[in-house]
Amino acid sequence: MDQIKQIQVELKKEDDSILTPWQIQDFISTLASNYYKLDLINEISKQINNGVSEENIFIINESFNYNNKYVFLNRSNRLNLNDIEDFKHFFHFGNPISLIPNEDMNTMSLKFSIFRDLNNYLYSKGESRIDKAKFQVVAIQKNSSFEDIIKLVKFKKETSKDIKERMNTDIKDIENKYVKLVKERNSHEIQINTFKTCIENNKLDDNEEYIDIKEKYFNEFEKCFTRLERPIVGIYNVDKRVVEILSSSFIMKDSRDERFLDIKEISHNSPTYVNLFVGIAFATPLLILFANIITEKIKGNDEIEDIKYSAVEESIRFVHEEHEDEALMSKVEACEKLDDEIEVLLNELVKKEELKGYEKIEKTYSKNLMYSMSNNIESKTVENIKEYGFQNKELSAKIIDFKDIKKKRNTVKIEKINNKEMKK
Repeated sequence: MDQIKQIQVELKKEDDSILTPWQIQDFISTLASNYYKLDLINEISKQINNGVSEENIFIINESFNYNNKYVFLNRSNRLNLNDIEDFKHFFHFGNPISLIPNEDMNTMSLKFSIFRDLNNYLYSKGESRIDKAKFQVVAIQKNSSFEDIIKLVKFKKETSKDIKERMNTDIKDIENKYVKLVKERNSHEIQINTFKTCIENNKLDDNEEYIDIKEKYFNEFEKCFTRLERPIVGIYNVDKRVVEILSSSFIMKDSRDERFLDIKEISHNSPTYVNLFVGIAFATPLLILFANIITEKIKGNDEIEDIKYSAVEESIRFVHEEHEDEALMSKVEACEKLDDEIEVLLNELVKKEELKGYEKIEKTYSKNLMYSMSNNIESKTVENIKEYGFQNKELSAKIIDFKDIKKKRNTVKIEKINNKEMKK
């Protein structure tokens, strides 16, 4: 089987109701966000399996701006923080939060925050803001302090002594806020490191004493990932001060590759019809969608024997597991009710492209985290499609080689479910 690049998905509403432009926009936006997140989870899992430390994997606390072209990513998805321009690009993304607490990254994030607070305050008082080029030198130094950043503040010559004193008091209050945060984290350092050791050694059976620590310092990555519509995820090489942005092609406005979600057609006629090109990461929610449709069709047929229905349920569960093709075909043939072509092709894709790479992660904590995030996004994707009435027998797809999309050659088609009548 040749390299699979894209999936063409055709969605048609189950009734004659027409979606408003706002509903279409919301549907596509949610679909694009969830698909992007599934791709990110795959990338994160691959990086962990390739030996990248979870402490060096981060998420930015803000979504990327879809109106920004981020043209600098065309050159490379790697940003050298020793370079002032690359540093500025990274700084403007937001604050980094590591998957597992990383002291260097946490310190950098706090430096970013105090720098923003200081500049906002200075601007509100009509003073010159701190130069980012000067801040960059302090920000990437491991042993630099908040005081070093404050020393970069330069008041205007005409600012009176009294005003300077009042402003210095306010600036000191800003510094104290961040000093307090550092002291609080330092007071928990032993517990943080102990819990990290438990994670490393897969000894998390009894971790009730670390519930508060986990909530405060270990759950922020997942919270951001869930909350943000367009998260930015990357890898930070602490020693080289180099950042690699994952799935960067999604962030670049003018990017078009095999991973991009592209709208081929939207018909506002009755019933509403949507034709999309999506990357391989969409195979997993498609499996769930097809399985749901088959299950609902079986449940609606009173003539199906209970024993056969149980076999179908077992086979539907089976599509989310990794097995050899022979065993897979055996299950499909025994069941009689599944669309074997859909199941086989999508499962081949899931296996070949390692779309469930988190299953190979050795650390239980990280494996469970990636599974939880993936399961959450897959469920939301299916619910979004179902909510707008697209989860029905008209759902179909084609698996396409990206190079041949325009020529429409070398395609492998997955027939519509309703084309195969169920045997009584």
